[in-house]
Amino acid sequence: MPLVVTRTVKPPALRWPLVLILSLVTLGLFEDAWLLWQSRWAKKVDPQSRATIFAAGGLLLFVIGFVFTELSDLKSVAGWVEIGGLVLSQIGNFSVKGTIEKHYNVSLSGMMTIFFTSIYLQYHFDRIAKKGYRS
Repeated sequence: MPLVVTRTVKPPALRWPLVLILSLVTLGLFEDAWLLWQSRWAKKVDPQSRATIFAAGGLLLFVIGFVFTELSDLKSVAGWVEIGGLVLSQIGNFSVKGTIEKHYNVSLSGMMTIFFTSIYLQYHFDRIAKKGYRS
């Protein structure tokens, strides 16, 4: 019988108030980047996770939507592209949420995930780290 070695994957270790402050200062850009970092954790914990793909796709659509707002021919499409980015980002958020719930056997709020996204997830990563949960 083969020996199965499991390794502990540490959750993202930035304090949630710092994530909030940096997100406010950068007008949300840090929050999007932090979601990518959290999604990488989800991929390490669950190789089937597609959170990084969704988070990166959402960020890419936000950037494309911003570029479209600067081009007069594509301004009418920009809002729809950005809405698509929001949807992909939320799918990424919920994918990370699902990984946290499965990995640590906890229950997180869907509404808080929608409104506070990676800040809310980081709050739970901090809480989990303080309690010393093991994977």
